[in-house]
Amino acid sequence: MTPAELRNERLFLGYTQNRLAAVLGISRRQYLRYEHGQTPVSTPIAIIIGIMASGKVPPALRKSGRER
Repeated sequence: MTPAELRNERLFLGYTQNRLAAVLGISRRQYLRYEHGQTPVSTPIAIIIGIMASGKVPPALRKSGRER
């Protein structure tokens, strides 16, 4: 997954960088490294994003409409 694909998926899902990082269980700083291309997107993160974008997301991971 390229940084542009990651960003597009995040926007498609309607998440902020902070919220998506929290859902993924990584720091915002690490997420920014992925999105800016400083670090390759890890395979597990790419798989999770793919599942989320497919719409087959467990209720606990769905956007609640509130930022934390």
